[in-house]
Amino acid sequence: EAESAKHGFELRVQYCEMDGARQNQQVETFVLQGVDALVLAPYDSAAVGPMVANARAAGIPVFTADIRADGADVV
Repeated sequence: EAESAKHGFELRVQYCEMDGARQNQQVETFVLQGVDALVLAPYDSAAVGPMVANARAAGIPVFTADIRADGADVV
């Protein structure tokens, strides 16, 4: 958080606690908030595609960390 603040970024961190529905809701909320970018550690590589597609359709670039996003258009 401190490092992001030094570069002028506001960092928002959410944990899905291994719950795919919760992760989907979190991503939807970030999209509705119009965040500048998402860094997503997918709970389910196969299920994350529609979440990424919705964010990308809203003009939000999506990066993944730790786990790949099968069939998703990520940066």
